[in-house]
Amino acid sequence: MQIKQATKSTNTMKNSTIILLFTACIGCSELFPLSAQETKKGTIPAKCITSEKQMQQLEESLNNISADLQKKELEFSWLLTERYLNYCDKTNKHINIAKDDYLKILTFERKPEDLKVLEDTYENAKKELQELLNSDKEYTRLYTSLKESVNEEARKQASAALSNYYSRRWSDNETYKNLRNKEQKTLRQYRIETVRYALNECKAQQQVMSTRFIDYGDRENILSSDSALRQLSVEIRLLKDLQQETIRKYQQLKYKVSIPE
Repeated sequence: MQIKQATKSTNTMKNSTIILLFTACIGCSELFPLSAQETKKGTIPAKCITSEKQMQQLEESLNNISADLQKKELEFSWLLTERYLNYCDKTNKHINIAKDDYLKILTFERKPEDLKVLEDTYENAKKELQELLNSDKEYTRLYTSLKESVNEEARKQASAALSNYYSRRWSDNETYKNLRNKEQKTLRQYRIETVRYALNECKAQQQVMSTRFIDYGDRENILSSDSALRQLSVEIRLLKDLQQETIRKYQQLKYKVSIPE
């Protein structure tokens, strides 16, 4: 008997709850128009339309940002390379092509015909210098000692002895000094024109020029003295930041993620 009464009481409470919820829903219908709660069959919710429109706008912005960024990165890489070539020419600095794979391929594998004269000029100067060195028995002995070093310690000692020999010859032998200068000058010019050749290829193909061969210190010195390059560098950095922020907003809308500001 008590169980039946308890069951009846429970059912009464459930019915009361349903009535209250139904009443509340009716109240909501009176407060808010039907169009704000539900849409007709086949109609896309206004919120979805807004999101899709925002995503289209972000896609358009991303395309514009990417195009502008690519243009400025091209211009920056070309201009930086040109400034660096001028810097090397004025300061007699050698370009280290070993830092860039494309420059190594250009120098040791492709060997463009346009660079043939410079390559031959350097090789001839290098040969003249080597012939002078080979005629000196002291050099032959020191060089052989270096080549036949059996361990790291022996190699370091032989290398130091050979460096000392070069220093002495530079100081007391005018012929060696002239031939060494000639060899270094032709090598420097060959390297500069090799990089210039690569730069012209990049311009023709509308590609970014790799600048890995430029030391960080030299790069900073050039940037600090060139307002046009500094301006481009700042614009590129800002565009990259803007690109990342736009992608973040696009992904939030696409995956319906709400991230607190």
